Amino acid sequence: MRNRGMSLLELLIIVAILGLFAAILLPALAHARGFMARNDCAANLKQLGLASAMFAGEDAHGHYPALYAAHTPLVAEGGGPAGDSAFLVLPCLDPADLYPEYIADARVFVCPGIAAESAADRRFDAIVDSSGRMLETHGLGRVARSYMYLGWAMDAISPEAPQEPLDILGGPADLSAPAQLVLGVGPVLDEVRRTEDPARAGLDIPVPGGLGTSGGVLIHRLREGVERFGVTDINSVEPAAKAEAAIWVLGDRVSTPESDGYAYGANVLFKDGHVEFVPYGAKAPVTAGMAHFLDTLH
Repeated sequence: MRNRGMSLLELLIIVAILGLFAAILLPALAHARGFMARNDCAANLKQLGLASAMFAGEDAHGHYPALYAAHTPLVAEGGGPAGDSAFLVLPCLDPADLYPEYIADARVFVCPGIAAESAADRRFDAIVDSSGRMLETHGLGRVARSYMYLGWAMDAISPEAPQEPLDILGGPADLSAPAQLVLGVGPVLDEVRRTEDPARAGLDIPVPGGLGTSGGVLIHRLREGVERFGVTDINSVEPAAKAEAAIWVLGDRVSTPESDGYAYGANVLFKDGHVEFVPYGAKAPVTAGMAHFLDTLH
């Protein structure tokens, strides 16, 4: 018997069914990819946290690495040297502190989503365009866009903490950020940038009005045992463990949500080694104040 083929109506029905399947499956696949990327990111943060703790264990003062503040080679878009360097202060780890002694794979410093944009750059230089503008999507800029790190124990940066306008740091007057950042960390980073001396980034920060760690007069550098500054009974294990679990060390770079209100969050590594996904606005450091402060830095 002769095969009459497929009618137009049957073809349209099949296309409609396939479209329905696609509408059902694509969001699930996108969610699965996002979940896998989040897990990869959490694994990166755990490696960076472990390496930073090992660094502190060998440091004379038990300090964790300082944030990135260094003279940085400039590279042209084609990959050749640009013949100059710039002193950069960035809210991220300095890869040179950990790579390759504590971390063997340079890709750990870059968020999986950002790493997908191009191959890993193991030079960690600053690639510039023909006008000398730093390209944030390459080299060191990709590290700075991936994971935020400041190197101090900041525990008063929640939305409920005292806030200050960002115009103090040259930012927009209509935006604010936690006072511990604006009046404490921000001026120190300005000083480091102005003097081109990274040493200040490795010290405690004197602050007024109880804006320091645990309400004191110093924002303490991240170091071994820093959690004990807020514990009244240093012989009690439980309060110290609870305090350590509350101190954040590293996290996904926080930015404000898009105008469509899409809800998201960030992976955050805490000093006791656990990584937690924090929804945007739920608690520090995944807040609008932190996003505004980071945007003001560069």
